[in-house]
Amino acid sequence: KGSSKFTILYLMTDIYQQTIFGTRRGSCHIIRKGKNKKLNHHNEDSIAIDDLTHEQAAKVFNEVEYCISYDPHTMLASYAVLCGCKVIIVPDEGVTVEQWQPIEEFRYGLAYGKENLPWAEKTRHLVIERLRRIEEQNIDSTKQFVECCISHFRK
Repeated sequence: KGSSKFTILYLMTDIYQQTIFGTRRGSCHIIRKGKNKKLNHHNEDSIAIDDLTHEQAAKVFNEVEYCISYDPHTMLASYAVLCGCKVIIVPDEGVTVEQWQPIEEFRYGLAYGKENLPWAEKTRHLVIERLRRIEEQNIDSTKQFVECCISHFRK
């Protein structure tokens, strides 16, 4: 049989979910892998997410209206969407939205630059569906792994 890769992603949808549905104010920001960018897209009173626990980040994501992510590839951005934030990814200079993320479903709910906010809002509801599909793939992958182990060790 060739080699296969067993991967499980813990998606933390038990932590990251919308709990506040009323008026939101302010913003938060994520720097992480975007530390070399000009960090001038968030307000002075924006809440930094990087050093918070997952529970603390989820609380902030439920309170603020916007999340500015300097990191173009962080799961925290999708988590912010799950909590009801409008997420803006600060674009890398000279990188188009398709170059940033060629797979459209991985862009759901995320605005690559402020001009893409309407599209992000329109696709926001699709984020949870995409994550549920990943969870289903986790289950299928685990079943295949267990079956492979049972088959191998019965010999």
